[in-house]
Formats: sequence, C-alpha cells, structure tokens
Amino acid sequence: AFVLGECARPEPQTIRALGEALREEFCTEALGEMLEALGLIAARARAMDQEELCHLCMQQVLPFLDTPIPKCQVGEGAAYAILLAAGPRGQAPPHVLAHLAQVVDSPDHILGSFALEVLRRAGHV
Repeated sequence: AFVLGECARPEPQTIRALGEALREEFCTEALGEMLEALGLIAARARAMDQEELCHLCMQQVLPFLDTPIPKCQVGEGAAYAILLAAGPRGQAPPHVLAHLAQVVDSPDHILGSFALEVLRRAGHV
C-alpha cells in the first residue's frame, strides 16, 4: 500500500479503492499502511490544488480517526492523512474540522497533535 501511495496519481478511483480496502481490513499494520498511502496521495492532490480529491481522501480516512486502541497507528494515520490533505491552510470541510476537534484531547498525543495542527492551520484555535 505504501508503494501505491508513493506512486499512484491522485485519481478518484484509486482513492475509492483504497477506502474500500480500508473498510475490509482488520489488521492494524495493514490499516496503517493504507492510511499512509492515502495521506501521500492526498499530499499530491493538495500540491496539484485538487480540492475535491483532498476531500475524498479525508472522507475515506475519517471513520478511522476514532480508534479505541490508544497510541495506535490507525488513528494517527488517519489524522496525518487529513493533515496532508488539508495542507498548509487547513482546508477541510466543517464536518471534518468538527470531528478533529473531538479528538484533540485524545490520550494518543500524536493523534491529538495532528488534529490540533489542522485546526490551527484552519484558524479554529
């Protein structure tokens, strides 16, 4: 999955296929790799100013933001993918920002830090 994230062009069908694979996977390591791949694709979409693709990436990873496992690469990976998709100006839809605000105080300080950074960039902190 990581190689796909490094090599794939930011296209809707690739993003949706990774999102579908995420929903079917149960191994936390595999989930982490797929979330990282989506983050890398989102970063390229942001660099190309492809707002719709960035939002699509956020939608695919958003359900994985709330993980019951503290300090797990799944929640951290989802938050990092959203950070990359939102870019330096924190461009995220209001429902994504609201979801991030709910996890800022997570016991997982990495997840909380990524969430806080997106909110800061968006001017919500």
